[in-house]
Amino acid sequence: MGNALLTDDLELFCSPRAAPNLSVEEVEWHDADAHCVVVGDCSRVTARCSLWWRSTPRYRNQPVGVIGHYDAYTADAAAALLATAGRRLAEQGCSFAVGPMDGNTWRRYRLISERGPEPIFFLEPAHPNASAAHFMENGFAAMATYFSSLSPDLDQHDPKAAQAGARLREEGIRIRSLDQGSFVDELRRIHSLSLASFKDNFLYTPIGEAEFLAMYLPLQPYIDPRLILIAEHNGSPVGFMVGIPDLLRARAGRPVDTVILKTLAVHPDYGGLGIGRALISACQETARRLGYGRAISALIREDNTSAKLVPPGSYRIRRYTLFGKELTPS
Repeated sequence: MGNALLTDDLELFCSPRAAPNLSVEEVEWHDADAHCVVVGDCSRVTARCSLWWRSTPRYRNQPVGVIGHYDAYTADAAAALLATAGRRLAEQGCSFAVGPMDGNTWRRYRLISERGPEPIFFLEPAHPNASAAHFMENGFAAMATYFSSLSPDLDQHDPKAAQAGARLREEGIRIRSLDQGSFVDELRRIHSLSLASFKDNFLYTPIGEAEFLAMYLPLQPYIDPRLILIAEHNGSPVGFMVGIPDLLRARAGRPVDTVILKTLAVHPDYGGLGIGRALISACQETARRLGYGRAISALIREDNTSAKLVPPGSYRIRRYTLFGKELTPS
């Protein structure tokens, strides 16, 4: 099985063969408080995770410790790793552990708990099938569940979308596509709106503009600005919808006929006007005109308001779980 140990050797930490793509640079950037590995035969890493206990969210008024960068080859290695992670977090005063989450909800988090037949899509978090079982077998329980759904026919329209669009026009709210020529400035506007829109989200912590830009600037070559829509009122953004082509289909030899409805945000001062519904409908219609035949509504929390805005005719293709565990005080 091997013993779990803390390590500062990031080359060793990033060495597992089957792990999601994770570089030393990314680990350094995520600024974890500790890194833990299980080393088995031939000094091979058989499990790893990073730990955060500073600047983490609270859950039920408890200080939360976060387990991320998770990967484990075997159930035994996972048990050793998660036990050590729990002890270390408890030593730091954390009474509850959350995982997997790479530090915060802006980065990779959750595990696929029901995979389904649809292949992994672009930017979807992917782990081996056994990973969810690792957490459940070591005392973790689901604390939040999520889903992705597929709309196989973009000719279907939301019957309430036209009414929402008319209401926005009456309020002086217009929807436009992202200006690719001002990409950095557009990202700054989206970041500012995100801070306001997501501040009450589950386990939310804010990030600065520099980190936000570092996360999203590398995506510029992969986007189609016509699929990223911004709702504005008096020149200020009040909502946005990020649609992005499912480029993984091309790598698998399939036609890129699917758009991912990745992120929806509406400023809380403009809730109830139908901005989210109008943005989703406009993105889907734009995708249809561009020749896409399908849309994936991605990574929606089960009890989130946006779950009610999934395009008509959609069906669920994937479920995800974020796990939590009470920790015994050190």
